[in-house]
Amino acid sequence: GQDLNIESIREIEIITAGAPPEFSRAQGGFVNVVTRSGGNDFQGMFKLYLRTSRLDGDGAGQDPGVLHGSPEAGSGVRDGFTDLRPFVSLSGPILRDRLWYYLASEFIQIETPVNLGAESFVDRTRGHREFGKITWQIRPTQKLGFSLLFDRTREENQGLDSLTRVESGYTFQRGGPTYALRGTSVFRPDLLLESTLSWFDNGFRVTPTLDPDTNHNGLQSVDGLPLLGGNRDGIDQAKEHDPGEDWDQDGAYDIFEDENGNSRFEPSEDRDLDGRLTPRGGCEGQDREDQNCNGTLDREMDRNFNGVVDPEEDQGIPCAGSAICSGGVLPDTAGNGKLDSEDANGNGRLDVVGDSGLTSFPFWTDRDRDGLQDAEEFRSPLPADRQYVYDAAGRISGPYPYQFEDARQRLTLKEELSSYVGELAGSHDLKLGISFEREEFARDTLWRPFLDIPPPTMATLPRDSGTLLQTAVAYMGFPGNVRTSASAKNLGFYLQDRYKPLPTLTLGIGVRVDIERLDGDGYAPFDPWAERADFDTLTALFASTYNSTPGLCRDPLYSCTSSSAPLPLAQLFSALATIAPTRFTRHQAQVDFQSSQINSLLGRTVTLQSLLDAGVRPRRREPVRIENANVAPRVSLAWDPRGDGKAKVFASWGRFYDKLFLGAIVREQGPDQFSRVYFLDEDGVDPSGHPNNRLGDPLVQSPPSAFQVDRRLATPHTDELSVGFARELAPELSLQISYLRRDYRNQLQDRDVNHRTRTDPGTGRLVDRIGRTQCIVAPSGVQCLFVGDGMPDLYSGNLFFNRILRIGNTNRQEYRGLEIELARRLRRRWQMEASYTLARAQGDAESYLSELGNDPSVAEFERGFLDYDQRHAVKFNAIAFLPRDWQVGGTARWSSGLPYSAIATGSSQDDSGYSQYRIVYGYTDSSGAFVSERRNSHRNAAAYDFNARVQKSFVLGKASAKAFLEVFNLLNDDTLRIYTWEPGVSQLQLNEERRFGRRFQLGFQVGF
Repeated sequence: GQDLNIESIREIEIITAGAPPEFSRAQGGFVNVVTRSGGNDFQGMFKLYLRTSRLDGDGAGQDPGVLHGSPEAGSGVRDGFTDLRPFVSLSGPILRDRLWYYLASEFIQIETPVNLGAESFVDRTRGHREFGKITWQIRPTQKLGFSLLFDRTREENQGLDSLTRVESGYTFQRGGPTYALRGTSVFRPDLLLESTLSWFDNGFRVTPTLDPDTNHNGLQSVDGLPLLGGNRDGIDQAKEHDPGEDWDQDGAYDIFEDENGNSRFEPSEDRDLDGRLTPRGGCEGQDREDQNCNGTLDREMDRNFNGVVDPEEDQGIPCAGSAICSGGVLPDTAGNGKLDSEDANGNGRLDVVGDSGLTSFPFWTDRDRDGLQDAEEFRSPLPADRQYVYDAAGRISGPYPYQFEDARQRLTLKEELSSYVGELAGSHDLKLGISFEREEFARDTLWRPFLDIPPPTMATLPRDSGTLLQTAVAYMGFPGNVRTSASAKNLGFYLQDRYKPLPTLTLGIGVRVDIERLDGDGYAPFDPWAERADFDTLTALFASTYNSTPGLCRDPLYSCTSSSAPLPLAQLFSALATIAPTRFTRHQAQVDFQSSQINSLLGRTVTLQSLLDAGVRPRRREPVRIENANVAPRVSLAWDPRGDGKAKVFASWGRFYDKLFLGAIVREQGPDQFSRVYFLDEDGVDPSGHPNNRLGDPLVQSPPSAFQVDRRLATPHTDELSVGFARELAPELSLQISYLRRDYRNQLQDRDVNHRTRTDPGTGRLVDRIGRTQCIVAPSGVQCLFVGDGMPDLYSGNLFFNRILRIGNTNRQEYRGLEIELARRLRRRWQMEASYTLARAQGDAESYLSELGNDPSVAEFERGFLDYDQRHAVKFNAIAFLPRDWQVGGTARWSSGLPYSAIATGSSQDDSGYSQYRIVYGYTDSSGAFVSERRNSHRNAAAYDFNARVQKSFVLGKASAKAFLEVFNLLNDDTLRIYTWEPGVSQLQLNEERRFGRRFQLGFQVGF
């Protein structure tokens, strides 16, 4: 009958040591309520769990702006973080003995600080769950229940590691209603039927932490704006990213500078202080008056002073070399019947913005009186939208480029009949069931371009031969926005029998049969290397520079070395060169590409248009239909050899099938990826005066990559075997030894089937002669060379695709574990449990979309220890019940370290020049050769964990109450866990996480 003030609960200080941010306060409480109203029972319960904490100090190596959050970073770490878990439930009868209700509502907020070494942030989960149920007792033998569950969960700051800034993470959201109607019918005391009808309707969503429209002008792509460089092809390319007003990203407005008209940079003309001459048409500012970028105030004049706009006077304002020029004049200024002027505000001078005048630093006020135009002292141009970028140091910044929203629906019908047979050579507990499910999956995916800027020193040409040109690799999706969908049907039958032939022996026998069918859209699969074999057969007849055989030149009737070769042979060579590319299948998207290597191979320039003219066939649409029938048997045994209840031998084996995830089979529908290698363009303007996001002419343009779904895709399954023995050693003290074996088979994995590697026969190592194009500006012009990049070379099959990622049943995992457990049940006011586990977990990958499995150069090294493999683990838990209702307990754990990999990352080109972002296992040694290593071949240090709890029970008037104090990480351990390390870069790169320090939790519970 009294309010409980949570704020009155005692606060305690929490101290941590070392670099991790500190916890400073924690508090919490529980409240239970049960009341009785009138003739009906009215029961309710309210629980509240609250923990508040603060971050004091930035911590070693942390960015204070990231630690405490910023407008750009979105949901970064604030000054404090709080856990909340309020829960309330109500239940009671609507009609006594006939109709009941149950209502529950729960809110969860969990904010966990994470220390990744380079920066810290809060991983926050917020959600709520609403549950309601009505139960109707139709008659004594029949009961019907209807329930509704509605939940929403939002997880912030996902997808982060030590090399990814907090702003580059994403938010994951899921939730929706689930309806269930369940009925129970009792036909006889030994015969029961349970029926279920349910409908699951949930949505899943991923959105970037940082708003992609970082300059908040409502524009992200200029593809539909030709005046800003868009080509209206429906593809959001990296060069078409919103450039804002600051096209060269120097923080100042670029204005006309070539006052002497010699088109050369002179320091006296550098009005924006960027160290270069503003290019023709490169003036910045959306509202600038110098629209033709010539530095003069241009206007149409009434030359004869007659007050009439004569045709010879209405010729428009001259314009040349600017993005907005059309026919040599500014748009809409010629023949419009008025005398136009660039002086929009009529103040008689050119202005960059407002009435600022023609200056790169409008409205400058030298606040610190240092004579320098600091960024905060003048009106800066609107910056370009930021992009997701891998910089030269391996760091990731900018808004997360992938975004999706999907709907997942499932209708389930289930009937289960249970029967007990007591006298049939023993007793039987039988269950017979049938279930039917129909699933629907639909997803909207948005893929924005992202950039990889490789370090210029990865592989260099002699610097004295010219100036090294820096490049950037852009990865883009096609189509950038796509909707995919698929459906599935699953019919299952199962039968199980728990059979006891003897009082000391129990046998379990069961089998489940599932039939599944999946349907979706896709494209006809093809074998890229079979097509390559046909292509090579034809090119071997004429391309002697590419093949070791001279082809038709071996024919004694012809002489290919003679200048007077017969015309028919030349015509035949030309025809073969035209026919050879038609052996390949091209991507259905009309995305242009170019490759000097292909041009050299065929002796002519190959473009998308040339493939269209030659009739090279595109991928043809074909539905994806997968059908599987799966049989899953299961057996078990439990035996008491002496029949005294003090020993037990047990064993079980079973096969368990999962269902194929519909999100895997829609991959053929897109989006697909293509890449471009650009020269960097510091002035941010192309030759025609359009902004280009500082990406110049393309050096290499790849065709799209694509996904294939293996039409023989099987359902993943697990075979599990467990055997063990348990024995009571003394009263209430027992020992159990058990062995567990799990084999995960037919696991899904996407693999690149369009690339292969080559081995150097002299060294036995993978060849690294190509991988990056280095270009220099020499006196004779731009010279480019294909050089090694420290990664194994990739050689493509189908030249008109980049990667072809085939999803198939190529992965497997194995877990082996031996556990020894000693347990003392409650006796003489204390109990404990201690165990030791020896385990091993190995496999190819942890996820079917893992990028680690896509590189053919390390396919044989992919199999290794899984990221959760822990060889040794020792656990101890105990609790003691002391006089005066005190309880003291604790847990202790020691475990060996988890594995991690040495990796090399970066963009690398195959033999066609096409770029892929690669992650391979190993490192480049001092000689420049790549040394492969098996995945997860390194180990973290062992870790320990100690926790303690003290609880006191007491009486407050007519109410019972409890208070407890818990201490987590009692010894303040801050163990560092490494996930990957990259030794091949100029600075050692670690993807790591350091454990936070000691935590306290205070709780209070009262019931009345």
